[in-house]
Amino acid sequence: MNNLETKLSYVVMTIGTISAVSSAILFCLALRIRPSYLLRYQHILVSIALTGVIYSICEICTVPYWYVSDGDFVLFAVGPIQTERIAQNLLLTFAISFMQSLFLISYSFAFQYAQVCRSEWFRSHPHLVFLSPIINLFILSNWLISVIYCFSPTTAKLAKASDFVMKNMKIDLEGRAFLGFSLDLQKSDTWFFVLISNMLILFVILMISIVFCASRIIRKVSSDLSNRNHYSSIYRLLLIQCVSPTLFTIFPCTFNVVTGIIGIDLGEIIPFLLASLLPMYPAVNTILIIWQIKDYRNALLCCIQRQKRNSILVIDRRKSTVVSI
Repeated sequence: MNNLETKLSYVVMTIGTISAVSSAILFCLALRIRPSYLLRYQHILVSIALTGVIYSICEICTVPYWYVSDGDFVLFAVGPIQTERIAQNLLLTFAISFMQSLFLISYSFAFQYAQVCRSEWFRSHPHLVFLSPIINLFILSNWLISVIYCFSPTTAKLAKASDFVMKNMKIDLEGRAFLGFSLDLQKSDTWFFVLISNMLILFVILMISIVFCASRIIRKVSSDLSNRNHYSSIYRLLLIQCVSPTLFTIFPCTFNVVTGIIGIDLGEIIPFLLASLLPMYPAVNTILIIWQIKDYRNALLCCIQRQKRNSILVIDRRKSTVVSI
């Protein structure tokens, strides 16, 4: 393991551990604390927390790193688990959790749009609640098929990627789990461009749905004075949920894939910085959500204060025992 791998592993594993713990805390809070204004929204918060835990575990175990150069993109493991079959599955899980994060943002806005602007839908069509899991399964299956077909490792990809990664980063890819594509090797593959286009279109559709729902919710909140405080609190929570995934997941991954397709050489420093951003997503997301939801914030503070009091009592008991002896 060279110096670059060591630095990145320490950074990602440290931040990833914080993210995993933070997401686990959010998961517990979402299950135990049930304020009335979040009852319908609770399943989304639980899903966000679980996605954060899975995402963080994948980050800690594999420490995904990538290199982009002249139409070639390769994402490979530099963490504790690099060479086993499980590492390849963890990279695929990492790719799925990326899309799941984007879907959860889009679904959050769509769900709130239905609650605020189209509440009659749930009364007239009660079976709509089963639609979101079906759509989620379809999107993730679509994404997974595209990733496996376009990014799965082959002997030709490994040989080509090994050359430029060893030349530019002094890292040996032989035996490592990786995902990637090469425009030079796949330029004659029609299905490659079809599925890549499918991934981009899917991404654009989800982003358009977020913008559409947000604009409609803003219009409703502005016109309905009687429920403005309730709607505004939920809407702020939705906006906060957009910040972390967009900055720390969607932007780095999309930027690298697009630059790879265009054929831009990013060098070594930019991928290192972008890879360091990825594990921050669950931690920042969790902190922002807990900070925004007062009931979660108060419950967490009470737990911390209770723990401090218990620690003080234990210390006092030890002191009194020593004095009595």
